[in-house]
Order: sequence, then C-alpha cells, then structure tokens
Amino acid sequence: MKAVGVTPRQREVGILEYPAHGLQHDDEVRIRTIDMGICGTNREICTFVYGDPPVGSDYLVLGHEAMGEVVEVGSGV
Repeated sequence: MKAVGVTPRQREVGILEYPAHGLQHDDEVRIRTIDMGICGTNREICTFVYGDPPVGSDYLVLGHEAMGEVVEVGSGV
C-alpha cells in the first residue's frame, strides 16, 4: 500500500510504502481509496509544528477526507 506521510523526527514528507494486511477483527472493513482530500490541517502538519504519529509508529499518514469503495467486510459488520 502507498500513502502520503510525515516522519516528524526526520522532518520528511513523502510517499510511504508498507504491506497490506487482512482484516484482523470481525468489525473491520477494507476500503479502496478512490480520492483523497488534503486540507489545511494536513498542510500545517507538514510544517512540523504539530502532529504526532500513533504510538509505536515513526510516521503519520496524511488525509482524513476520503472517498472510497468497501471491498471487504468482517463477519460482524
């Protein structure tokens, strides 16, 4: 999978590549991203003023305004 991400410690913004994983819980869904919006918040994160990666990760994936297609659902969905 590919994503645009920020690595704050290295002060880098770029394309991240990492392996896709299957659904891990019955209440999860897999979405194929069709389009993604980048807003002012994402732009500000790219200036490294704020925005912390999730615990255990070195990077923060940008883009929280997305349109996508559900391609897989867990049994509890």
